[in-house]
Amino acid sequence: MATISVFKSGKGSSTRNTIPDEHLDFAEYITNIQEGYWYNEVTAYRSNKSEETKRRLTAVTPSGKFKKQGRDGLDQHSGILCMDIDAKDNDGVNMKALLNDEFLLAMHKSTGGEGYAAYYRIEPDRHLDAFYALEKRLADKFHIIVDPACKDVSRLRFVSHDPEAFYTERKVAVFKAYLPKSKATPAPKFYPHGEHDVEHILQQIEAKRIDLTASYADWVKIGFAIAAKYQDAGADLFHRVSAISPKYNAEACDRKYRALCQTRGNTVSFASFMWLAKNAGVEIQTPETKHIVSTAKSHRMRV
Repeated sequence: MATISVFKSGKGSSTRNTIPDEHLDFAEYITNIQEGYWYNEVTAYRSNKSEETKRRLTAVTPSGKFKKQGRDGLDQHSGILCMDIDAKDNDGVNMKALLNDEFLLAMHKSTGGEGYAAYYRIEPDRHLDAFYALEKRLADKFHIIVDPACKDVSRLRFVSHDPEAFYTERKVAVFKAYLPKSKATPAPKFYPHGEHDVEHILQQIEAKRIDLTASYADWVKIGFAIAAKYQDAGADLFHRVSAISPKYNAEACDRKYRALCQTRGNTVSFASFMWLAKNAGVEIQTPETKHIVSTAKSHRMRV
């Protein structure tokens, strides 16, 4: 049985209880969403999306049973991972196509009523590996972008109301299609570089026709990386990288980049673009930059 914890709003609705009020079987949780158990508080929030109505919402921890809030409060992992799908990050995407995913355990509308929450069975001791693999699977197969905060095992999720919430009665396989370690490793925070290095990367990509965007997930990650460094001014760079792909469409590329620039909470740095290029065999620094970096390292070693 997959057990999750329930945290209700504290007295006066200004705080949330840090000790769970109760524990709930996951299947019962989905039934409650279908049958309107939290109907009043959810509809109050949907009709007036304010901090006050948000504070009154009940929250759960889909990935486990907790003694208290926070990662150190985990008592037992539920074997379930919730993928949060925000509507603002998936404009024009048919999110219901995810219902055809053979690994999908459950799915329902988000608290706000526009996005979705999708649930998968995973190996408890590989929570992070499962997140990275599912993140890429949903992007590549369904063109769906998920909230990166889902990788936190203790993340709270507000309850919802959705009469059409999906829950499969069949036995769903545990998702184990993990990424190779090299692809699952997060990119470094920074590579020393200047604008001449960026142009050096682009010239190699264009000359050798190196497609860094064959994976939809990588295409989006590159867009986020460019937006993080250049904001709106990075559109031309995104087009140059994207144009190598046989699937390139200028209008679609424009729409995607505008959407990525408007996305809040982007945690991808420009180093991710450089890391993807490096892994594809591209020299990410000019000889001049390499010399400067090498000289600086030698100086630090002498000091």
